[in-house]
Amino acid sequence: MRNLLARNLGRSASANGIKRMSDAQVSQRLPDVDLALAVQSNLAVMRTLDKMIARLQRAVLTRVKLRPEFKQLLTVSGIGQILGLTVILETATAGRFDKVGNYASLLRSQGQLPSDSGA
Repeated sequence: MRNLLARNLGRSASANGIKRMSDAQVSQRLPDVDLALAVQSNLAVMRTLDKMIARLQRAVLTRVKLRPEFKQLLTVSGIGQILGLTVILETATAGRFDKVGNYASLLRSQGQLPSDSGA
């Protein structure tokens, strides 16, 4: 959507700015009906997904609790409650790892932590 708007308006818009746009604002900025419909459709899908993700997260937070041995996970930048709970559910017990590095390797292999190479 950002590229479509930039190409047709000659200026870029922030992702948050686009998310806040109403259908009327999209139509106003993009007089081509087909382009406006494309952006409006994408925004509708994004808003629906945002609502469903929030609903799923609320359900998870009511059903799964962070165990004491995993509380330190929340001190890692980028790991919040949902990702921390995901790690708990996938790990079972942290005690099965001989070293912290083995645990970090598992998380990287599952795409939950960036690799040391930055990839």
